[in-house]
Amino acid sequence: MGGCLMLLQSWAWYRLPFLAPRFNGLPTYPFAKRWGQTQLIFQGVPRGDLTGYRSRLDHMEASDVNHLKLFINNN
Repeated sequence: MGGCLMLLQSWAWYRLPFLAPRFNGLPTYPFAKRWGQTQLIFQGVPRGDLTGYRSRLDHMEASDVNHLKLFINNN
């Protein structure tokens, strides 16, 4: 997998952490390389299970999403 799919997957795993595998290491750069490690923990994550992914997305709440705070300068 590469290119646009890797970008989409890294975006989704960062914004929807309940779908992402856990990684207990230090942050890596470039950002998408974080999930290319061999020490990923997939426990409790629907890995390759479309029904599991759909169920998690259907039952997610606003607090489950990592939002970027936008600062607007009103000067």
